[in-house]
Amino acid sequence: MNSGYPVNHEFDDADFARIGAALGAEAHREGAMTWYVLEDKKTSDKLRLEIICGLSTPDSIRKEELNNLIRVITPYNRLQLQGCTGIIYVEEGEVIFWARREGVSSGLAVDRKVYCTLYANVDNRLLSADFTKLSGELIMSSVMLSMAASAEDL
Repeated sequence: MNSGYPVNHEFDDADFARIGAALGAEAHREGAMTWYVLEDKKTSDKLRLEIICGLSTPDSIRKEELNNLIRVITPYNRLQLQGCTGIIYVEEGEVIFWARREGVSSGLAVDRKVYCTLYANVDNRLLSADFTKLSGELIMSSVMLSMAASAEDL
C-alpha cells in the first residue's frame, strides 16, 4: 500500500466473463473499455455498465492510486466509482465493485434486474459496527460494504 491507498483491482478476462455471467449480459470491448448492457424488456429499463482500465492520470497522481473507473449510465443517472480495489459477487445476479481509501469505503452495486446502488465515503469503522445499533440510514451501506471488506480480507 502507498499512502493509505490499496492496490487497485487488475481486471482480467476471467473477471469480465464472471461479471457477464452474473449479470446475464455479454461483454463488449473497445480499447481499454469493457461494457455490458442490461435491459428489462417488461419495463424498458436500460443500464450500461462500463469498466475502463489503464486510465491516464497526471504525473502528480500515482497510476496505482487511480487506474480504473467503473461507470453506470442510465437514462436518468451517471454514476462513477474511481479506483476500484475489488469485486464481490453477492448472489446470482448482483456484482459489487468497491474502493477503499484512507478510512472510507465506497461501493457500486449492479443487479441484473437493471438497477444499481451507490454508497460513497462510508466510514470503515461502520463496517465492523453492531448493525443493530445503527440508524436505518446507515445499515444498508454498512452491510453491503462489510461484505466487500470481508471478501477482501479472505
